[in-house]
Amino acid sequence: MQAKQATLKDLMSTYSSGKEERQKLFGDKDADTEETRLSDALHTAETAEKIALKNRSDLAQKVSAAKTRIESLQTSLAKREPLLETQTSLFLEELTCIGFSDEQQFLSVRLPLIERNRLASAAKALEERQTALKTTMHDRRSRLELEQARKLTDKTLLELPTLGRGYTREGERPEGCDCGNHRAKLKGNGEAKQRIENKLEGIERQRKECSKWERLHSLIGSADEKRSLETLPRALPLS
Repeated sequence: MQAKQATLKDLMSTYSSGKEERQKLFGDKDADTEETRLSDALHTAETAEKIALKNRSDLAQKVSAAKTRIESLQTSLAKREPLLETQTSLFLEELTCIGFSDEQQFLSVRLPLIERNRLASAAKALEERQTALKTTMHDRRSRLELEQARKLTDKTLLELPTLGRGYTREGERPEGCDCGNHRAKLKGNGEAKQRIENKLEGIERQRKECSKWERLHSLIGSADEKRSLETLPRALPLS
């Protein structure tokens, strides 16, 4: 009996100690409710910590990639700087050679963007026309070669009657020979040859005109502004 009383006394003492400790921790609040609230708050904090760590890792990767990109660009710029200085020097020299004191004067007299676009469009149309002319020239030359291959002689129409007398007696015609038909074909071939030569001469004139427009196009730049002032020295003729 005394043992049970002693055990009970120990339990009551432990209970009192635990109760006092909980009172200190939670005060008048409900312990279970407070424990649930704190547990939820801890879980929320842990989740936020994981998200923050992931964001930090992502940002660190982006910073590393940005630093690598910056170093690459700096290296590229360092390599291009001598070339840029050389091209700039050549550009300024060419400006002086064609009568400009500096770049600002050149920019002040340069054609407006609308006019440059118009000239670029005209140059493009001329390029397309030149392509068509080259195709036509190739076709005409092929036809000319074909006609030349069909010729039986390189004598002119006026020389053929004299040439024919050497093979027949005067006033006679070879058996089965249709000289009138042959003369008509030769005359037609001569006229066709002359027409083809005239067309080839016209095509050559147009080709020269296209070349002048291409030269102008290379000097003023393209409609989409891809040609910069740094590349202009390559387009200008060196003196």
